[in-house]
Order: sequence, then structure tokens, then C-alpha cells
Amino acid sequence: MSWIDDIVSLGSSALNYLGGNSIGSALARTAVTGLVLNQVAKSLNKENKVQDKGTRVQVEPNPDNRIPIVYGDAVLGGAITDAVLTNGNGTMFFCFTICERTGNTNLGAGAASEFKFNNIYWNDNRLLFQSDGITASGFVDKANNICTDIAGKIKVYCYAGNSQSPVCPVGYTNTNLANATNIMPGWTSNHSMSNLIFAIVQMDYDAEAGVTSLGTVRFDIENSMSQPGDCLYDYMTNTRYGAGIDPTEIYSS
Repeated sequence: MSWIDDIVSLGSSALNYLGGNSIGSALARTAVTGLVLNQVAKSLNKENKVQDKGTRVQVEPNPDNRIPIVYGDAVLGGAITDAVLTNGNGTMFFCFTICERTGNTNLGAGAASEFKFNNIYWNDNRLLFQSDGITASGFVDKANNICTDIAGKIKVYCYAGNSQSPVCPVGYTNTNLANATNIMPGWTSNHSMSNLIFAIVQMDYDAEAGVTSLGTVRFDIENSMSQPGDCLYDYMTNTRYGAGIDPTEIYSS
């Protein structure tokens, strides 16, 4: 029996009473009206999905402000240095500052070191991307199972040196990549991110797909500078993140 049948079963005598002018009938009408509105609300909520208010995410401040240096290969998470909530609280942007851009190879006399994003992991699952190298098509878990629930819900924009150096993860090609200032809400030309390897992660809230919080994001980064001599020389002489030793004071035999 539906809630409508329950109301109809009051019978004609009850309806006659509700139509009276006494205080009792007025109170009864108020009670019945409340019952009807309550049942209508319950019925509508069964048929229409109630919007999830989401999950509160708090990013802890990092007073150290230390940015790692990567020589060769490394898997690391980076530091969240900016976060913006948009789209009616439905879309979140995070900027992950991953590491410093190092100097030139061959003891400072060779080519500039190059950085690659080999893989990107979300909650310890390796992300797969669509042909644009930005939009996630799914992920591969530790058992090599592929899940596509998050398809289109996560986007990762990678940058190898500054806001004007967009790159794709290894294995993907896209000639129409955008500068970071066109991706991160509120960023201007002042947000240059000079000499930094970083990524912007965009997440669209979807409880059914399991995208309800940032989770753990890690990046598999490869620096072309990997020779021990180059790495040691770079760190010893760099004035931005290293010891800042004058190269003329370094002797080799």
C-alpha cells in the first residue's frame, strides 16, 4: 500500500472532521499536511538522486618549503603549492611542485638536463590516459587489472621546467598542450614556476567513480642527468639549490 492509499483510507468521516472549524480540526489539518509533505519528500528522494555534499579536504601547510632535487630516476609525490575549488565545488585543481630543474650535463658544458614523466600513480594505481596524454582513461592496479571507472574524471597536466613547458607522459603525444597559466584558475603571467618540474591535477568529484578526495598522487620522474660526476658537479656549483661553489675552485685530474 502506498502513502497515497494511507491518506485515502482516512475515510469520509475523517475528511468531514478535517473540514470543520474547531481548534481540533485545525490542528489535525496541520498534522496531515505535514504528513503529506514528508511523504512527498521521501518519495521524490527515492526517485531522484540526492546530491552528495562531497568530502572535506584539508591540505596541511609545509613551512619548510623544500623542493627535492632528482638525478636519474625517482618516484615522489611533490608538494602541493596551490589548490583551487571551482565548478560549484565540483572540480578541484592541485599544483604539485615535484622537483628542481637541474643544470647542464657534461660538467656544465653539455646539453641542458631533460625531464620525463614516465608514469603517474593515483592511490598506488598507474594511470592510463586518453590519446591527449592528459585525460585519464582508467588505471592499472597492482594485480594488473584495468579499471575505467575514473575515465574523464581526472586530468594531469605535466610541466618540465616552467609554466610554458608542457609535456606528455612517456608514450603519449600531443602538440596542442596548454601553458599552466591557461589551466590553473587564477594564474597569470606572474606564475612562471621558473626552473621547476611540476604538475597540475584536475579532479571532478564523482562518488560513484570513487573520485571523492585527492588520495595519494605520485610521479615517476626521469632526469637525463644521471652520471655521478655530472650530478656531483651540478650540486656543488649550483647557486639556487646546491653549494654554490665557484667552478674555478673545483679541480679534477
